[in-house]
Amino acid sequence: MMNKKVLERAIIVSWIILIIALIVKIAGGNWFNVVFTGERMLRADAFFERHNWLQIIVFSITAYVGSVLYYLAICRKRNFKWYIHTALTPYFIIVTIIKVLLYDADVRWGLLLDVITLFIIPFILLGKPRREYMRVIIAFVLLTGFQSISLLARDITIDVVVAESALTELILTIDVFIMFTLYYLHSQYHKKEVKSDEQTTISLIERN
Repeated sequence: MMNKKVLERAIIVSWIILIIALIVKIAGGNWFNVVFTGERMLRADAFFERHNWLQIIVFSITAYVGSVLYYLAICRKRNFKWYIHTALTPYFIIVTIIKVLLYDADVRWGLLLDVITLFIIPFILLGKPRREYMRVIIAFVLLTGFQSISLLARDITIDVVVAESALTELILTIDVFIMFTLYYLHSQYHKKEVKSDEQTTISLIERN
């Protein structure tokens, strides 16, 4: 596993690259646009767009894995108990079905479900320690900012992502997946440091 400093640098570099991409876009460049020009990619995009069942399977998996990493990073846990996974699995399947079937009709449905998934559920998973709630707010703001900058840098609006190209939406999740993974790994180091500090404090108290 990478050490904490490497992870922190990787997170910083990810943000710097994204900001540079946005600056390039504002300056008139199009280096980071997601545009399908090859015949195979266009056919794959059309195939993916036509088959709702395939979108439901793929997006259920990506939403589940990405969100669990997000939750674990916020809660600073290595993993959840089996019953939490059991509850989250049908939730993400249902949410994905609703998104795939209703996004074209009204983008607001998807945005509402995203707020529930990324803002409400973390509060539930954290439970009673309210002093930890600020992490949810910070994580949600950072994620929203990261995704917004990513879309702006690629000259993509939210309605285009969800209504015109499901494959584009899938490709755009790569950035978020990388960030989720980095934050999850970073949270594990923080957890180890907290445990180490607690053990040191207990040892000092016992000695005295």
